[in-house]
Amino acid sequence: MNKKIVSIFTIYFVQFLITSCCNCEPVLTYEMTYTGVEIRSWDTSGFNPVETTGSAIKNSFGLSFELLTELNEVAYNQTLFDLSSFGYSSAYATSCECPPENIIVVDPIVLVTILVTDTQTQETNDVTGNFSVPGYDVEVLSIYDLLEDRPYWLEGFQADLTKTDNVPDNAVFTVKYKLESGTELTAQTQEIKFE
Repeated sequence: MNKKIVSIFTIYFVQFLITSCCNCEPVLTYEMTYTGVEIRSWDTSGFNPVETTGSAIKNSFGLSFELLTELNEVAYNQTLFDLSSFGYSSAYATSCECPPENIIVVDPIVLVTILVTDTQTQETNDVTGNFSVPGYDVEVLSIYDLLEDRPYWLEGFQADLTKTDNVPDNAVFTVKYKLESGTELTAQTQEIKFE
């Protein structure tokens, strides 16, 4: 009788040892809010891009964009009874995949626009289509493609100037991120003098 009870409890607890995972931290959920944007200009003529602040060559010029974010913790999920805390489960675990943190974007990106202003005539043009982003392998994407296919890349990426026909020799580039709520985040470069 005692052997049956012990074997039933053993079978019950062995299933947790076999299917258990490593000692995972509790899953946190965050709300992410975009607070600003940073823009940098790059000279891409060499082997490695070099940040430039004054002059550059038109056909070897790029911009990088990075959204500034604020994370607020909104949930803390922890299991009530965790057998892995006894120390044996991580030794016997067959797979250790802890669940990732959840990030909820409060106000997603709707549109990204790159404008160029001629510093001599103060004329402004939309040059978003003049930039391309290197993708995987030999794939080249436009910023519009990123918006549709890979919106998570828009939080930080580098774009190369591939069409120079409507870019003036003395230029200031401005990037505008339009969010779903109608809020616009903008940043601009210093004056770039193209050679």
